[in-house]
Amino acid sequence: LFKILGATGLLVEYEDTYPYAGDLKELRGAVWYTEEEVLEFLKQANDHGLDVVPLVQTFGHLEFVLKHDRFKDVRATPDNPTSLCSTNKGSLPLVKALISDVMRLHTRAKYIHFGGDEVSNLGECELDKKSKLNRNELYLYHMKPVLEFTKDKFSALRPLIWHDMLREWSEKQLKQIASLVQPMIWEYRPHVEKFVSQDMLKRFSTVFRHVWAASAFKGASSHVADYVPIAERIQNHASWSKLLQSFPGPGNLVGIALTGWSRFDHYATFCELLPAGIPSLGLCFSTLKSGYLTESAHRNISAQLGFRSLIPLDQADALPFYENVVTGHSAFPGYGVYHLSLTLLQAQRLLDSGIEVDQCWSSLWSIEHHFVNVDKLKSAREVFVSARTEYKRIEEEVGNALLKYYDKSIADEFRVSKVHAVVQRIENTIQAVDAKLAKLTSTESK
Repeated sequence: LFKILGATGLLVEYEDTYPYAGDLKELRGAVWYTEEEVLEFLKQANDHGLDVVPLVQTFGHLEFVLKHDRFKDVRATPDNPTSLCSTNKGSLPLVKALISDVMRLHTRAKYIHFGGDEVSNLGECELDKKSKLNRNELYLYHMKPVLEFTKDKFSALRPLIWHDMLREWSEKQLKQIASLVQPMIWEYRPHVEKFVSQDMLKRFSTVFRHVWAASAFKGASSHVADYVPIAERIQNHASWSKLLQSFPGPGNLVGIALTGWSRFDHYATFCELLPAGIPSLGLCFSTLKSGYLTESAHRNISAQLGFRSLIPLDQADALPFYENVVTGHSAFPGYGVYHLSLTLLQAQRLLDSGIEVDQCWSSLWSIEHHFVNVDKLKSAREVFVSARTEYKRIEEEVGNALLKYYDKSIADEFRVSKVHAVVQRIENTIQAVDAKLAKLTSTESK
């Protein structure tokens, strides 16, 4: 399906789902792929003409590694397992081991992505402070040896890196790694031109022979969203399409990665699961090609994915939802999860309507001054009861939607964090409303 929609490759961040071996075996998470599963995935991708680019974090976003006691000593700060300490002697050997183990199975890889973004606590470890190096120098101190190691051990492999830590570097600074890496400029907001400066593009296109871009078809709008705001995602790709047409060095531009994140970091809960983002992915591919979403493309992709009518682009058009997607073999893989995201959207709307009434007509001031329309408060309670019933129904159906594509532990995490937790909050809200009603009733009886 990815190939049909327009993909030429797959950028894959395994994190703790990779089958690390030997000394790194403990990095395997609760759910991880076997070596056989990874090799079969790589074979299937190759058979469909898709290049797989493994993403191995090498500086920041290393929570899945640094959370382990064994690797606490190389953290940038003791209580934050996000980033490595640049000048710690243990950091580079650890990264080399991670890269080598991932390449053990990705023997056909042409590219490897080293992450390297959002190293928020760069320079905060005591060793870095003693080094007297500035932030750019510390970044280079760690990353350049990583890139040199890769060139020496995997000479045919072309490393990629996110651009944000290099954003303010001068041409002179950028030239120190220009022959070793290809930067990938990422921006996920709707109006890319506001956040990606022409000055930076000019510096990058002057210094680097090859430059990439990165958009987002899902997982970039809200930390906790389930439904993908497709209109916003389309705007991101339309904006990128326009910017790429005026790229200062068009010959330097290699391609664009349409990213789709499912968590904002290792400890975060789920956001916009991949199956729920398939409709957005198809429309975003088309938008990149044309510069905007054409009516014919919208129709064709909707039909291709099994929609009876046009794929809804925003929340206002997304409901009613079940009638909009066919069931059975003609529906796209993952349509059940897409349905689930819309079901949760509908339930959240119902809950929000009750919250709005409660907040508007029974504020703390209103209760304290007995200035309440009790009928309004009772109507809010009825909405909360209806919302509780709906969320309990959804809780029973989560497994049916997710277990076709995810391990049971993933389905359980989603059910508890996304549905059961809301049921508990609604229960607490109903109790609070009952307490308000009891207080008002008691006052009236006096």
